[in-house]
Amino acid sequence: MRAVDVCLDAARSADATAADGGLRSLVTVLIPVGPQLNFLWRTPSLQVDEDFRAAYANVDDAILEVLARAQRAGALDREQPDWWLRQTLVALVYVAWECVESGRLARLDAPNRVLETLLRGVGA
Repeated sequence: MRAVDVCLDAARSADATAADGGLRSLVTVLIPVGPQLNFLWRTPSLQVDEDFRAAYANVDDAILEVLARAQRAGALDREQPDWWLRQTLVALVYVAWECVESGRLARLDAPNRVLETLLRGVGA
């Protein structure tokens, strides 16, 4: 539950007043909680615990709230379903954290890499 609390605090700290709805600040605060995200995503046995699932739903809700603000602000495509945006965001955050931990990506460069990929993709 501590990992859930860390992730929830990070997601709720996103700057709701930012022009992008808090997307940049959300990414910036989530990357350092990579170890907690790693634990939560790689421990499937947690999914059978009702208390855990209810608590983690709050993390999802906080992330979805930021993504909805980013869509309303025009930073993200309004046609994309929220579940797809959430899954894409958390996957990119996780990969960024792994790359920082392995030394392939500088910690301060990670948020920009995630945002560039999320907002512009990887096509030529």
